Amino acid sequence: QTSFGDVDLQVWSRILETESLSEYPGTAYPDSWDGINTASACLLVLDENLRLPEWLAYHYHALPLRYLVISVDPRSQKSPSEILDRFRDQGMIIVEWSDYNFTDWEQLPPTASRDKRIWRHRYRQRRFYEACMTHLHHANRTWTVMLDADEFLGLAKETPQNTTKELVSKEGWFIRYVQDNSLSDEVCFFFRRAMFGAKEIPSNELYSDHPDELDTVDAMRLDTLRFRFHAHQQHELNGPGKSVIDVSKLREYLPLLDKVSTVHSVLPICEGRSANATRWPFVGHHYVGSWESYSLRDDPRKKRSRKGWEERASVGDMRNDQLSGWLKEFVALHGPERASVLLHEAGLSPDYRSA
Repeated sequence: QTSFGDVDLQVWSRILETESLSEYPGTAYPDSWDGINTASACLLVLDENLRLPEWLAYHYHALPLRYLVISVDPRSQKSPSEILDRFRDQGMIIVEWSDYNFTDWEQLPPTASRDKRIWRHRYRQRRFYEACMTHLHHANRTWTVMLDADEFLGLAKETPQNTTKELVSKEGWFIRYVQDNSLSDEVCFFFRRAMFGAKEIPSNELYSDHPDELDTVDAMRLDTLRFRFHAHQQHELNGPGKSVIDVSKLREYLPLLDKVSTVHSVLPICEGRSANATRWPFVGHHYVGSWESYSLRDDPRKKRSRKGWEERASVGDMRNDQLSGWLKEFVALHGPERASVLLHEAGLSPDYRSA
C-alpha cells in the first residue's frame, strides 16, 4: 500500500490548537455566536474562488455559519484569503489551514499518476475531516456541516413549495429548525443530495428573486438563483449523501485519527443513519453549474470533459425554488452595500465564454 507519510504525534498536536480570536482585534463576537445558536463547517477547497462568495454568504445566512475551518488544496492556483477576509470582517471566525496542519507528507510531483492523485485527494479529505472535527470539538462548537463548495444545505421537508421557500429564506433557519423540532439530541444527520443541472429558469423569474437595490451583483452569477431543476430522488447522479454532525458529542470517539472512512457518512455514528437518509429533513443541493465554471476547475477524481458536464447538466426532472429567496432576506438584513462587498466576484460573468 502506498504511504504518503504517517500523521505523527507532532502533527496531531497541531490539530488540537484552537486559533485565538485575538488575531482579529477589530472584530466583536457577540455572545449569541456560540456553538449552541450558530453552526460551523469544515471545507476543503481546490480553486473554488468563484463559488466561495455565494457559498459563504448563503451559509452565513442560513445556518447561521459563524465558525469555518477551511483548507486549501496545495494544487490551487489562487488563494481564497481575500474572500475569507471579507467574512472575517463580517465577524465570522475562519481558521485557514494548509496540509501542514493535519498531515505529514511531501507534495506529489506533477507527473504523479491519476490513480495516485485520486488516492491522495481522498486521503486528504479524510484526514482533514478528522482534524477539523477535533479542532471544533475543542473549540466548544456543536452542529458542523460537511459540504463541498458546490453544495448548499436545503430542507427536504414535504411542505407546499412557497412555505418551504419562506422558511429557508430566513436567517438561521437550520439551527432554528433543529431546535424547534426537538432534534438537538441527535448526533448526526445523514442526508441525501440532489444534483441540479444547468437548465436555467426564465430571466423574468430569475430577476424577480433578485433585490433591485443589489445592482452590482448579477443574478446570473449565483447558482442558487439561476439553476432550479434537479434530478429525481433515485437518480444515480445524485451520488451518496453528506452529513451534519454535532462535534460536541464526540468525546468518547476521540482521538479521531483513522476513524473517518468516507467523506459521506463521516463517522460510524452516522453510518447507521445512511439507510434512512430520506427521513432526515435536510438535503444537499449539488450544482454542476455552467460549462464555463465546470471546466475551469481541475478535479483529480473526474475527467472534466464536455461529455461529463453534459451528462450532469441535462438532469432536471424536478423544479425546486426553495433557495431562491435567501438573497432578498440577506440584503434586507445587511444592506446592499455590505452584501455587494461579500458577494464581490461571485460566479462567472455571463459574458465569459469557455473553449
